[in-house]
Amino acid sequence: MELRAGEGPGDAGLAQGGTKDFETPDEVADEVWEAVDGFRELHQGARSLLIGAAGPGGDGGGRDEHRLGRLYLCPTPCGPQFQDGHAFGGRVMDRVVRQYRDFGPTLAAEKLAERDGLRVSRETLRGWMMAEGLWTPRRPRREVHLWRPRRPSFGELVQMDTSEHAWFEGRGDAEPVLVKMIDDATSRTVLRFFPADTTEANLEVLGRWARRHGRPLALYADRDSIFKVNRPPSAEEALQDRQAVTQFGRALRDLGIEYIPAGSPQAKGRVERSFQTDQDRLVKELRLRGIADIPGANAYLEAEYVPMLNRRFTVAAASTVDAHRPLNGHDLGAILSVQTVRTVAKDYTMRHGGRRYQIQRRSITGGLRGGRVIVEERLDGTLRLRFRGRYLRFHEVPPAQAPRPPRPGVGASGPPPGPPAPTPYRPREDHPWRRPFKKKRTFLLCVDKHVSEH
Repeated sequence: MELRAGEGPGDAGLAQGGTKDFETPDEVADEVWEAVDGFRELHQGARSLLIGAAGPGGDGGGRDEHRLGRLYLCPTPCGPQFQDGHAFGGRVMDRVVRQYRDFGPTLAAEKLAERDGLRVSRETLRGWMMAEGLWTPRRPRREVHLWRPRRPSFGELVQMDTSEHAWFEGRGDAEPVLVKMIDDATSRTVLRFFPADTTEANLEVLGRWARRHGRPLALYADRDSIFKVNRPPSAEEALQDRQAVTQFGRALRDLGIEYIPAGSPQAKGRVERSFQTDQDRLVKELRLRGIADIPGANAYLEAEYVPMLNRRFTVAAASTVDAHRPLNGHDLGAILSVQTVRTVAKDYTMRHGGRRYQIQRRSITGGLRGGRVIVEERLDGTLRLRFRGRYLRFHEVPPAQAPRPPRPGVGASGPPPGPPAPTPYRPREDHPWRRPFKKKRTFLLCVDKHVSEH
């Protein structure tokens, strides 16, 4: 066995250009360890020189010395320089541990650069966080189905869904829900926080999309009762061969938007995957800003978060044609309202929501008495009455009589007091009715004049 000179830079026992013979493996191991020690001495010496030339207090050197100096100052966190509080890696990881512990590497790198002025690549930070046990690489997901390709045009298909999540992480009184619409072709987004997932909340988000972009061709949502009637048809609907629709379904019909029900959550995967991004990024952004109420969260969405999503995560549509249609002739205030049918009484009043309303004389027209009017509860809180396409003037009728206050000692929730009970008649002590009963015999005498004469 022989080892040629020059094959190990730390081999001080070999002559230049010569070879050395070894008789046992132990001699080979000893020679290798001597070479390793030589490498270590060379490494430490070079590191000291480069830190002096490229460190914070150095005079600087050539371009390569600066690059190598930064490399020695910012290696992986296993080196001794990572434990130094003045080292860049130590400062980065100290900030991550203190404030961005549950952040992913990508978002943590963005926040470090944006808020702390510490710029580090996400892959370098990923390695540091994995070494500290702050990040576990995710297993690649096994593909179970082929993804549906995006629609070619913007506005051809819009997906809609609601996410229930701990958005405020318990800081507020109650956790809100996030209602979102996302375009299938471009991933352009409109979203808003609400106290609950209601018809009014979904109508408001639809109105924001329509005012901003126009009327899309189709809307893809789940089979929730907000979008679809999930009961058998009533007898009246069956006789009239009429299909029942929800308030949201009626609004889509009036706007000319096709409703496509999704068969599973995976079917509307684009909006579901976007919620994963929101549940990671948006929760932490709200935490960093100390937002714990719905008005403040919605203000942040409109000012910063939604523009950031549409700037960073949208893609160009395959077609340059915008499939949205304008709102010409469509009254969004009336369409995006909760509409109920009520019957007008003979005195031109109608009841709604436990209140009575009087139709004004100037709005009375033929067929109104006993007719059916449409009550519109609009999203701005106002109430409108519509009869045969014409809006009526009306006012609320005050209650006819105020409730009578309860008598002292009688609870207000008990039955109303009745008239006092009559006092029973009692005869006086010397009344004949109170005298004792005495049995007497009575004799009836019958005198026949004809018999006595004979």
